[in-house]
Amino acid sequence: MLHRAAVVHGAANRQATRLAAVGRGRTNRPVENRSRHEGLGRRASVETTSRIRGDAGVSDALIAHVVLFKPRPDVTDAERQALVAAFEYAVRAIPDVRGVRVGRRVTHGAGYEQTAPDLANVLIVLDFDDLAGLQAYLRHPAHEELGARFSQMFSSGVVYDFEVGELRTVFSF
Repeated sequence: MLHRAAVVHGAANRQATRLAAVGRGRTNRPVENRSRHEGLGRRASVETTSRIRGDAGVSDALIAHVVLFKPRPDVTDAERQALVAAFEYAVRAIPDVRGVRVGRRVTHGAGYEQTAPDLANVLIVLDFDDLAGLQAYLRHPAHEELGARFSQMFSSGVVYDFEVGELRTVFSF
């Protein structure tokens, strides 16, 4: 299940929740702050709705580093475990990481699945407060090791960086 990351104030809270999130594959937002329905996909949380409406008081600054990939079919358990260890280390060692979300592709017979290229079945999204945080992450030695492991395991993949903001801003082409 994928959750939208939200701001957690204070370095200690960010570190503790980020570490817990990696192990569970979830957002860095503490459980007590989640909407009752957010994880169930039934309706958007108040924060999400506020972002869409553009209500004041909601911070919209966010850079999302999106990795979509399909692992090689011959990846060994040892390679997989080494990748997970490198990923967990990078998230702990690089303080600029604001949120982590991971997931597996879900197919359910939707029409767009027939025309979509079959290039990824794994999603990783790392959130940063700003472009400088993303760039610090990309230059960090822990990311260099992580990137090398990922590139050895891909049969296909793409990496994109997105500026995430208000709906009106995003759709002003």
